[in-house]
Amino acid sequence: MFERFKKWIGVQQVKVKFNTLPVYPSNVETLNGELVLYAQDKQLIEWYTLTFTEVYTRGRGENKRIDEYILGQQTVELSLPVVSMQPERILFKLPFSFNMSKMDHLGSKNIVSKKIAQVAKRLKGVHSDYHLLVEVGVKDQKSPTKSRIKIAFDR
Repeated sequence: MFERFKKWIGVQQVKVKFNTLPVYPSNVETLNGELVLYAQDKQLIEWYTLTFTEVYTRGRGENKRIDEYILGQQTVELSLPVVSMQPERILFKLPFSFNMSKMDHLGSKNIVSKKIAQVAKRLKGVHSDYHLLVEVGVKDQKSPTKSRIKIAFDR
């Protein structure tokens, strides 16, 4: 009865962890990794969505602006039972493409313009963070289970 009540109010029944590289090369076109799903009791995973985003920050103080861009997204429908105390693993390959700003285009022309672009970005307080979010749909659970990690690139 208590388990049914937890499902009804939307308490997480499934935990999600990521296995990914600590740092990805900057020239990759896909994020490859593994989702590891844990459950307290038997659950049925119906779908999952992977979303790869860039959080683009520029400016300082009151002039600071933050934008978020979706670089890649993928939804997979499945019917995967997860049994208590037995982790279930899902391999994923998420294609994406980076957004290039005007400063990035300038920096890609040659080594001199690359150094100029790096200095200009530092002066303007330009910074990008990358996040990978997974949402997992569990049968009879009101809201999806979510987990997020930060992804690093060797830029």
